[in-house]
Amino acid sequence: DENPRPSKRARKSCERCRTRKQKCHGFPVCANCANAKEQCIQPPGPNQALLERISFLESQLAAYANALLPEKLDPVPFEKNVVSPTNSEEERRSNIADIVGFLSLGGEAAYVGSSSGFSLATNLGQMVQATVWNKAIAATVNQTQQKPISIADLKRNSASPPNNDMGGRILDAYFTRLHLRYPFLDRSDILERHANRFVQNNSSPKDQYGTFKIYMIYAIGATMLKLTEQYDYTPPENFFMTALQYISAARESHSVHNVEAMTLLVLYNLRSPSNSGIWYMIGLAMRTCVDLGLHREAHYGNVSPYEGQLRRRLFWTVYFLERVIAVSVGRPYSIADRDIDASLPLEIDDTVRDDSLIARTLAVSPSPTFQASRPSSNITLGIQCIRLKRLESHIQCTIYRVDKPIASLVAKISPTLKLLEDWHRALPPSTPYESDYLNMHYYKAVRLLLQPFLMILPPTDQRVALCLHASGQICQIFKRLHQRDSYGHSFIALHSTFIAGVTMCYCLFLSPTLWTFTVSNDLRACSSALFVMAERTPVVKKYRDALENVIGATMEFL
Repeated sequence: DENPRPSKRARKSCERCRTRKQKCHGFPVCANCANAKEQCIQPPGPNQALLERISFLESQLAAYANALLPEKLDPVPFEKNVVSPTNSEEERRSNIADIVGFLSLGGEAAYVGSSSGFSLATNLGQMVQATVWNKAIAATVNQTQQKPISIADLKRNSASPPNNDMGGRILDAYFTRLHLRYPFLDRSDILERHANRFVQNNSSPKDQYGTFKIYMIYAIGATMLKLTEQYDYTPPENFFMTALQYISAARESHSVHNVEAMTLLVLYNLRSPSNSGIWYMIGLAMRTCVDLGLHREAHYGNVSPYEGQLRRRLFWTVYFLERVIAVSVGRPYSIADRDIDASLPLEIDDTVRDDSLIARTLAVSPSPTFQASRPSSNITLGIQCIRLKRLESHIQCTIYRVDKPIASLVAKISPTLKLLEDWHRALPPSTPYESDYLNMHYYKAVRLLLQPFLMILPPTDQRVALCLHASGQICQIFKRLHQRDSYGHSFIALHSTFIAGVTMCYCLFLSPTLWTFTVSNDLRACSSALFVMAERTPVVKKYRDALENVIGATMEFL
């Protein structure tokens, strides 16, 4: 084996202390060598091979970087334990240097300690940005790789723009299955970039970002097709690899484009086998929104009405995704609702771009926060979900807290349930898919509210039965969505289905008298939904098998 596995225990003594069998203290010069005024030779660290590999790649890239870049930029080396700051415009990282950086790190976070030698003037914001981008993106591109992907691999796996037929299918999948839930991009800009996809001009950062965006949309749309129907066209991963070649333009700090790029990466990563970086990425997206002031209503008085609506949709999409992901991984939110006073977007079609029309609509009917009063539009589904997510956020902050015992919070159940029921009753008429999607989120909110009280409620309490019913409805709706082949499942869908099944089993252990034929069908729907997910995503099999064991034990108990 030319590359034997390194020893788990790296040698830490310097050469002189090792030969003299002395304890070695101090770095980079140990105390013994300093006292003896001898040269202190430290052993190679565990990351030496990685650093040498990076140095080799940088030396190779230097020979032809000019041919690949629109302008000459000096690559900045990335090390495993530090992130180098940018000191001037001339020292900005090039496209290739960016790619080498996050692909070489292998998804590991960079740590900056007090003794690292960084000046206090180091731009901490850029360091945090680089760390999060590296962790989130590298986990995605390396999900099928046994070793860090190379630049040659990246270019070899690139994709050409899709033809008219497939391009239409991919965009339709994106608009009908993702955009109506997360309407944060300009539809007309997407269509224009798709129409001009064969004559792309990537000479400016703006054009490079546009290419990144359209290829990310191709990757997401193709992933939706792959998860819901027969798909034998360009693999979604290849569209993603092409987008990564323009990542530098997307990584520009503190801009709306930066937030859009991170949101696209999260949406793609939610449906990839590796999603370990999404919490970091969506958290950084939310913090960037706050840095830009998108959470404050005052921000929108400084932009045109249409641009203001686009930014509202972007902020509230990030809000929705961050809340969903944080609940799924059991971590706190980046910003509290009390710190947000930005209104929701208007419920007008996303094709409405006329500033005067939007301004008149704003003057007549400013967007309410919790009530549905306007006629439906093609972004109503997303806005209704955001309204519900604000109620879920209230549940998370008032019920899921560590400073009060759960028994002291029982009185909050009824008023919170009423808020959820009021939202549900106010829903406007919608298509079967939209109705199922909204009902699924409603029952998820009910389950989220009641689940922590199950351990203290009496078995005969009606709220135990209500939690069982809500969990069963989640599974039934997921089953219907998959039967329609209209719902490309994600990490969130897997988590929701699995937890709903576990909750049903817990309720039945708590109160066996709740067992009915309907409950039996709900458990079968849960198993069926997980089986469908496992057929298309093999990594789901272990969760499906684990839940089957729990269901089997429940059946034996009953």
